[in-house]
Amino acid sequence: MLLQFTHNVNTEDKTGLSCFVKRFDLILIFYFIFLEPKVPYSQIEHALPSDITEPKLPYSMNNENSNQRHSSGSAGCMAQDVTQPKGVYGNNSSGATHDVALKPAVQGNNFHARHNKGNEYSESTHEPKISRQITINTSGDTHIYTPTNDVKLEKQRITKDLQRRLREHAQVFAGHFKSPVELQKALEYVSLEVSTTFQRASLDLKDSAHPSRKALEKMFERPHGDVVIDDLFKKAEESAMRDAQRVGAAAPDYIKKHGHTVGVVGHPGIGKTTLSQILTQKVLQGTMCPEVEHLIVIKINSLDLKRKYNNALEFLLTSCLPDFQHSQEADRLLLEELQNNPKVMIIIDGIDEANVSLSAEVGNCNLYGRHTGEVILKNILQGNFFPFAYKVVVGRVRQFFQLPQNYRPKFVLEVNGFTLNSQKDICYQICGLQAATVIQYLQEHPNIASYCYVPVNCIITMETLRRSLLSSEQLHIQSTTHVFTISFQTYLDSDHIQPSGDLQQSSYIAHLAWNGFIEKKYIFNSKDYGRVNLSEKSANAFLGIRVDNKQIRSRHQLDSPSCFSHLTLQEYHAARYAMLYMPVDEFKKHKETFCSAHGIVVTQFMFGMCNGTVFDEVSQIPSYYQVTDYEAKKKILIQMAMSNFQKVFVNDSVDTPKLLQVCGWLYEANNPEITSAVCSTSIPDSLNISGLLLPSDAASLAFFLQNLEGTHKLNLGTEFSNIRFGDNALSTLLNGIKECRNIKVSQFHASKSPVTDTVVKDLHECIAGGLDALTLELWELSDDHLQCVTEAITKSPNKIPAVNFSHTKIGETGAKHFAKCISNIESAKLIGCDINGAGAGYLAEGLRCPISSLNLQDNPIGDLGASQLAPHLDHFKELLLERCGIGPKGAETFGDYAANLQTPMEYFNISCNKIQDEGLSKLLDGLSNMRKVGLWDCGFTEVGATELGEALQKLSVPLESINIGANKIGNGATALAHGLCGVRSLNLSQSNIPEHKIKFIKEKYQALPSPKPKIEGIGSMPSSNTRCVMQ
Repeated sequence: MLLQFTHNVNTEDKTGLSCFVKRFDLILIFYFIFLEPKVPYSQIEHALPSDITEPKLPYSMNNENSNQRHSSGSAGCMAQDVTQPKGVYGNNSSGATHDVALKPAVQGNNFHARHNKGNEYSESTHEPKISRQITINTSGDTHIYTPTNDVKLEKQRITKDLQRRLREHAQVFAGHFKSPVELQKALEYVSLEVSTTFQRASLDLKDSAHPSRKALEKMFERPHGDVVIDDLFKKAEESAMRDAQRVGAAAPDYIKKHGHTVGVVGHPGIGKTTLSQILTQKVLQGTMCPEVEHLIVIKINSLDLKRKYNNALEFLLTSCLPDFQHSQEADRLLLEELQNNPKVMIIIDGIDEANVSLSAEVGNCNLYGRHTGEVILKNILQGNFFPFAYKVVVGRVRQFFQLPQNYRPKFVLEVNGFTLNSQKDICYQICGLQAATVIQYLQEHPNIASYCYVPVNCIITMETLRRSLLSSEQLHIQSTTHVFTISFQTYLDSDHIQPSGDLQQSSYIAHLAWNGFIEKKYIFNSKDYGRVNLSEKSANAFLGIRVDNKQIRSRHQLDSPSCFSHLTLQEYHAARYAMLYMPVDEFKKHKETFCSAHGIVVTQFMFGMCNGTVFDEVSQIPSYYQVTDYEAKKKILIQMAMSNFQKVFVNDSVDTPKLLQVCGWLYEANNPEITSAVCSTSIPDSLNISGLLLPSDAASLAFFLQNLEGTHKLNLGTEFSNIRFGDNALSTLLNGIKECRNIKVSQFHASKSPVTDTVVKDLHECIAGGLDALTLELWELSDDHLQCVTEAITKSPNKIPAVNFSHTKIGETGAKHFAKCISNIESAKLIGCDINGAGAGYLAEGLRCPISSLNLQDNPIGDLGASQLAPHLDHFKELLLERCGIGPKGAETFGDYAANLQTPMEYFNISCNKIQDEGLSKLLDGLSNMRKVGLWDCGFTEVGATELGEALQKLSVPLESINIGANKIGNGATALAHGLCGVRSLNLSQSNIPEHKIKFIKEKYQALPSPKPKIEGIGSMPSSNTRCVMQ
């Protein structure tokens, strides 16, 4: 049955029957129950909206049988300034009747189908015809809701309308610059450092304050900019394809579920939302995902996840289109359109700002059902809702990885903030003619500059320094807390507050920020203001008003929801309230929160307020509250720092994240009392630092090391866990270490890090001072940079035991530089360095004395390189040449020279080179001068295996091990069985050996004396004490 609504609003008629027809839903219920009992509700094709009390009629639809006017021009457009009708009824003053007519449903697309008279049945459906009419007149504008029987046309029309409104909202979101301070002009977007992770976010982290950075390291293989945003989802699909192969899943289904979902993580103020805005802008411009038609941007902090929503669409649109008027029928049509539509993109910004814990799992739910926001959100994240949509999930690192694994995107981007060039760009945009002076100041104050990779800190710092240069006083900035304090004081003195503003209400702002912090609340209304006695005027002055999801600073009604211009600014004010105004007894109750992931930024600010200079300034901010128990709270923070520091060194290992946390507190406070209390405790002689070291971490770590007593060795990374540096972090740390009298860098193991001339110069000094180990893996070094580094190795006063340049593109020219220092190295690992045959020759020529190990795996040296290295075999204890493109000729050369060695090689590995039977035959001439041999997948057959078996029988000293797996050994197993006494470990995996030959090998094995060799790849071996009788 077709249901048609015609809702006319008469703004002139104030009389009528308003008292009688106050409730439209009661009339409809009366109608269905008493007037037309023949048609059950379940047979109505288009169900009535569930909320009839206040009809929500968003769409203005064309009605050919009505001469009513439309509220907003053409049909199909969303009515502007829609308000919910109050349900007032009466007669139209012109005498015209506007009705709600219930008409029978008809099949087909002909809305005006002819109906029989008399029997009141439709020709097409034989349903009872309903001819009764109900007149509705309501004050306000005219709105018409008329579902037609052409569902496809209807869906197209309301879908286009939704597309338009979502696009308008996305344009607002992309174009809204959220500055933490008042600026002279709007800023243009600059480049953000963005990295991808190729090891998926599969690790479940406990809800602890500081999950191990070594654990997080598994999520991020490359921590610095290595992705173009336009290729974001292409990278996600590639990642999903690799994952599908790894877990053995069906690739198309796996890619559909995971290839269009991306996580974006980063630290507070690092630029996560900015990245979302850039992405949104690109989609709107069509330069990225041009097929997207529905772009939905959700701000989690604008949603109450505890609240129940009527369906998933209401949840989606509450954030981006809060004035959207829902109806059951329209919502159903739109959800049908969106559910399996691959042309949908959902950006979920601020997952860490949820007002509920998201660590628990929930079950699947119905798309059209009524559920809490938490349940709907998790069904979206899991892919139960909108499984084919593009999804971008944005949040802080720790909170993001505390999401259950089912809800976490597999592909994750890390936003690492501004590059150095971006910082300079922002400086020139903000400071103009003063930019050069500001840059010079930051170069002279690396403790301040180290925080400028964080966009919010960069903007505040640049603006604060610009204003200080325009004033008569010279400001001496101590810390990030000091920058925020000066910025806030500057704002209090501005015309936003002066001359008639109540400056003392700033203490109420601090109280409001604290309430929001402790309750995990980021959007405030009049009730929140009332709790802290904040006036409407002050709320408008200090907070940004939210109107249609836009934050603006304007004089608006108090009931408008509002928020701080940036989350970090709210956390600063929360710290100000806790440190200055909160009673000490209440302060003690929150110690656990201060050490949690949620409280990390607030706690940092509180330590900053322990600095004498900063405290003097922050305590002078006008306030209705008195500074309370400051010294007592400072002592609590000292105890908290010492307690956490004692947990850093456990079982001779260093908890790097916890160490960096405490170092950050000390650095931000810069208070001799706090520093002395922590640094005077017992500390191991050797400190191992690993994981990602950001510029702020480097500055705080250097500050800590400068205040240590006694002599200590510093290992930057370990053999199994490299350290990584953010922009300028390496130079900041090494320059800080120069001022340490008793700190010596012993080991340096670093993965790909930003490289500049300054970084290489500082690294040169570090290496030339002497190291026990050096790793520069995945670095991008120019020819000049590589020359500088190798010269430093040459200058080292000691022979460096281990040097690893794997996957750093050295090439032929770089090999020439490396040859000059190779004699000052004990062991060199040069895997995947693009070294060709000529480059291998340079390395061989540079060997003036033996080297314990040279690993050239995955370099295209070929037979040319083999011919260059072979004459120097007596210089190698170990030579590893897997996947080097060596053929039979190269193997023959190695065999010739190996046969004449005076001292046997400990290990020779030529696996994954197609030397074939011919090459193996020649290589066996030198077998007696090798202790371990790698011949995996070398392309030889049973012919070569037979020769190998015969050679093993002739050995006077058994080989330690030989790996001949992945070769077509076949019947050559017979000779190998006879040669088992010539080897202590044999790998025969994937060797295509017939079952009867395997049985023969086991029989021969059983006859061997103890200790028997270890044989892999042919199943479990029998045991026997029978002695071997070789035939």
